[in-house]
Amino acid sequence: MTKKIQYFTPGKILAKSFQVLDFQGEFHNLLGKPAHNFSMIVYGKSRAGKSTLIIKLADYLALTFGKVLYIAAEELMNLSLQKTIQKCGIHSEEGKLKFVATRDLAEVERAVKNSRAHFIVIDTAQKCGFTKETLYAWQKRFMQKAFIIIMQSDRAGEYKGDTAWSHDTDIKVKCEAGHATAEGRFDAPTGKMHIFNTKTDLFNNSQLNQ
Repeated sequence: MTKKIQYFTPGKILAKSFQVLDFQGEFHNLLGKPAHNFSMIVYGKSRAGKSTLIIKLADYLALTFGKVLYIAAEELMNLSLQKTIQKCGIHSEEGKLKFVATRDLAEVERAVKNSRAHFIVIDTAQKCGFTKETLYAWQKRFMQKAFIIIMQSDRAGEYKGDTAWSHDTDIKVKCEAGHATAEGRFDAPTGKMHIFNTKTDLFNNSQLNQ
């Protein structure tokens, strides 16, 4: 059976309400106020602050908006991940932020399906075989979930993979030497965030990820 095509007038589009996340503070400056089911990629050179930024964001989301599932495919459950969590500090309620250590995409899919988490972090896409086609399929299947995807990057700090990632996600964030710069669709005031507070923090971060 052929699916019926829906037509919308400008008036209907303007009258439609959308659920947004009322980000405040540094994450509002960086990301604006995204749709509740936004998609985002994060990339940058090694030790640039990607993991620190996303752990901080995951904790903020869990503290303020809902449960977060973090797929730790890059580092699995190792000392580096532990140190990053210790460095960031976790302020959300116990159980609101959960980690799954696997590089098996089928296991990732089961974890997402069985989780009540609203926010899904994939760290990294390449380590668990998460492709842009996977994202498209899961956005249709899990329509109410937001996806935050960390990408492996080359020596120049650009993400590895199809350029369609940057066009088909709502926000892209590049991390460089402890700073994050975002390009997105949600009117962020500055599109920037300082990840590390001091040069010492930046040095410590490089030590964590050696």
